[in-house]
Amino acid sequence: MIAYHNKLAIIGGWNRLKHFNDWYEYNLETNVWMKKVVDFPLQGGFAQHSCVVRNNRLYIFGGHDSKEKRATEKLWGYFLGNPTAS
Repeated sequence: MIAYHNKLAIIGGWNRLKHFNDWYEYNLETNVWMKKVVDFPLQGGFAQHSCVVRNNRLYIFGGHDSKEKRATEKLWGYFLGNPTAS
C-alpha cells in the first residue's frame, strides 16, 4: 500500500490462491474506493513487491511474477498526475 496526494493505493497482491495485478485507490476525502485501469506488464499478477512515491511518480520494484513463477528484479514507473488538478 502507498499513500499519495489524498489517496491510499493497493497494487497487486496474493490471496494464497491467485496473484492480482489490480490497482485500487481509496480517496481519503470522499471515503470512496475506486479501481484504476492500469496496463501492468505482468499480466499474471504480482505480489511481494516494493513501492515508493518520488517526484509525483510511483515506482514498483521486484516481487513475485506469477506468470514466470519466480522472483523478478524489474522496475516500473507510473506518473500519478497533477496533485492540484481538479
